[in-house]
Amino acid sequence: MKKTIPVIGMACSVCSANVERKLNSLEGINSATVSLAGRTALVDYDPEKITLEDMKREISNAGYDLVIEEDRSADEINRREFVLLKRKTLLSWLFAILVMAFSMGWISHGMESNSVSNGMDVAHHTSSFANQICLILALANMIYCGRQFYVSAWKQLRHRTANMDSLVALSTLIAFLFSTFNTFFGDSVWTPRGIEWHTYFDASVMIITFVLTGRCLEEKAKDGTAASIKQLMGLQPKTARLVTNEKLEKTETECADGKSNAFNDYKLEEVPISTISYGDIIEVRAGEKIPVDGVVTQAESFMTADAAYVDEAMITGEPTPAAKRAG
Repeated sequence: MKKTIPVIGMACSVCSANVERKLNSLEGINSATVSLAGRTALVDYDPEKITLEDMKREISNAGYDLVIEEDRSADEINRREFVLLKRKTLLSWLFAILVMAFSMGWISHGMESNSVSNGMDVAHHTSSFANQICLILALANMIYCGRQFYVSAWKQLRHRTANMDSLVALSTLIAFLFSTFNTFFGDSVWTPRGIEWHTYFDASVMIITFVLTGRCLEEKAKDGTAASIKQLMGLQPKTARLVTNEKLEKTETECADGKSNAFNDYKLEEVPISTISYGDIIEVRAGEKIPVDGVVTQAESFMTADAAYVDEAMITGEPTPAAKRAG
């Protein structure tokens, strides 16, 4: 049985490859193909061995989601997530500006000028206070704006895989933890050794901010691409006219050239194109779209007895229909 399932949570080609690899590894799935642009997975599976709920559970454990419920709309979910992504991006930019202001001394210099100067003690106190403020801002940014990176990275780690979220989580955590250590123990550990230490809270915040900004722009572009793909997919026929093995009572039908048409001796059945398999024979009449790829076994038209004319303008750009013969 073949089914197209919407996939939620894919951000890059590595994500789509992970989902495809996970689906293909499940018992009962014959084949699975994931489209990042269409945000869907085409799955050929055996319902007796695996259910949609089983697939959803395995994919959810890997950090993604399959929309299999009838009352859930993938488009609505993507729309809500895009709105939330924009809010997180704007808030992350606010955190980034504040952290940069403290890190560069734009705010601490004003505080220092209003304090009583007593040499290095004032500078050290101001720098320590600014680092602690940056720590709080960076932590808030990681928890709210960047939480998705760490959750996804942890799930990827559990399945011994990695994606772009793993890189973001690793780089920001290293910068944050090292800066936190320097904030509280920098003077006691590095200064006696003659090493000048620094904090990198701004790097942690800016990485998350830039990645969120990139994803926001990417999601906007992918929405347009996905909409175009869905429109093209909407042009594809949903059913096909299958030639069955059941013969009609009248078994002699004449073609345009007076020869017997063997396929007209059998009953036709309207079936979904997802059920068409290799070796099936389908009938396409004049003016209809060809539902699936295949080899012409017999052709006829009112213009030519042994050929049919197919409009291939969307593929080749040629306005003249092309003649198709058997073979």
